[in-house]
Amino acid sequence: GGGGGGGGGGARVTLAELAPGMEVRGLVKNVVDFGAFVDLGLGADGLLHVSKFPRTAAGRSRLAVVGARATFKVSEVEIQDLKSKKARISLELVSGTQTERLVR
Repeated sequence: GGGGGGGGGGARVTLAELAPGMEVRGLVKNVVDFGAFVDLGLGADGLLHVSKFPRTAAGRSRLAVVGARATFKVSEVEIQDLKSKKARISLELVSGTQTERLVR
């Protein structure tokens, strides 16, 4: 927790400003069969679909756990109700989050 003092640097994006292509920090709060729900601190959660998980088991085990933090890229935003902060936010991993050097 901790209450954040305002000011300085990282201007947090709001739900209304969220757009595809943006990179956001998130915290995995729930892992289900079809993906992971990520708390982006916007009032609405994003979904990292299981197809977007890291390809390696090690990468998945680091990411697909409640409490994991990572930087995500917004791939799709569909705001349903801004007042009640209802939105569908599709996420993907920022390439380089899990550096997988499999290329020779």
